[in-house]
Amino acid sequence: MSAQTLLITGAKGTVGNYVVTLAEMAGYRVIASDLTASGISVPVRGDVRPADLRDRDAVRRVVQGCDAVIHTAAQLSTSASPAELAQVNTDATAQLYEAARQAGVKRFVHMSTATLYAPDPFSSGTEEASVIAPRGAYGMSKHGAEIFLLGQRRSPAWTILRAAPLYGRRGRHLAASLLVIGPMMRLGSPLLPYFRGGPRGAMVHAEDVARALLFVLSRDDTAYQVYNVADGDALSLGLLFTFVPGGLARFLLSNQSSGARAVNADSGDILKVGLILLGVFFFVSGAVNALREVQWLFMSDSTSSLVSTGVELVQFALGCCLVAFAGKLVKRLLDHNASENQ
Repeated sequence: MSAQTLLITGAKGTVGNYVVTLAEMAGYRVIASDLTASGISVPVRGDVRPADLRDRDAVRRVVQGCDAVIHTAAQLSTSASPAELAQVNTDATAQLYEAARQAGVKRFVHMSTATLYAPDPFSSGTEEASVIAPRGAYGMSKHGAEIFLLGQRRSPAWTILRAAPLYGRRGRHLAASLLVIGPMMRLGSPLLPYFRGGPRGAMVHAEDVARALLFVLSRDDTAYQVYNVADGDALSLGLLFTFVPGGLARFLLSNQSSGARAVNADSGDILKVGLILLGVFFFVSGAVNALREVQWLFMSDSTSSLVSTGVELVQFALGCCLVAFAGKLVKRLLDHNASENQ
């Protein structure tokens, strides 16, 4: 019996990248697809088919010869307009499903989000039957895709997987942006306050979501069903900011120390200041992303847009200072090395 051909959309994304590797290990012939071929792990069995899922002809080409689809592609950018979010997350999902049906695909697994739940998304007590109350343009766009699939009772048989906020390699959005704050704070100070309290929530590693997607694909009894996937523990936001910095921060600080010893005392002082400035820059960058994500997840309007703009201006100014400072640092180190060689 020949291996099943599996199309994976969003193949270079946080979850899709894991799905490509794990699917090959499970024996599938993998068709990896994303907007461009650059950055996609090339399958050993199968190939890469770049496609814009908003393009009807491209979608028809990408599903040809496939037995199943795992759809992880989505627009996650907080700067995307509501229209773009709807086009990518809702309309393109429906278009992909219809093209899969016409191509004879038998199974369609769709990755959705647990942020659709209300009022306490991804808490340990959230079940698939919990109340759905999408917030903001992103939530509405993901909910729209679910509404379309829930209305289908024909082939391909679908399964929806609602994932809690993600963390892991290649993570750039949602939980990944929020978790950057703690480690960046540790760049400037070895001590941090102990945070407690705040909203409770579960998260999930991207590889676990990938394994869950392949698991539901392999079982006939998951057809036309909706499932949640999350880590077992629901932690408060304060505890997340407290626990995450630990190991990574120690690694970063040890690297700073070893780097400072590699130059003379004066240059080492400059390097330390430079690293602190770099830490401040990334901290502000993380704060900008975190603010956007909180607004995106929990607000239906743009009440915090003015604050976001102000912080982005500060971030830009710090970036300019960092570039200027880096230039002076390189010049001083070169001058020092030149004087030692004379």
